[in-house]
Amino acid sequence: MGKFQEIKQETVMALQDAGMDDAHIEQFLKAAGDKQWDKAKYILAAHRSRLLSQVHEGQDKIYCLDFITRKLKAEKHFK
Repeated sequence: MGKFQEIKQETVMALQDAGMDDAHIEQFLKAAGDKQWDKAKYILAAHRSRLLSQVHEGQDKIYCLDFITRKLKAEKHFK
């Protein structure tokens, strides 16, 4: 396997590990292969933004659970 194929395979695996779907991976590889670096960077940034949104949604849910826990502790239902 050539160096380019090795790097491509590592990149695909990293993008998959980051949760990127096949369609976006193909878009990224095409942009990178065509040396459209601004487009490739945009694809990565957009996926990062989606992931960060999911983190914030999860964080909001945790805050709700913490609120209920604090309330029940204050009412002496929890120790």
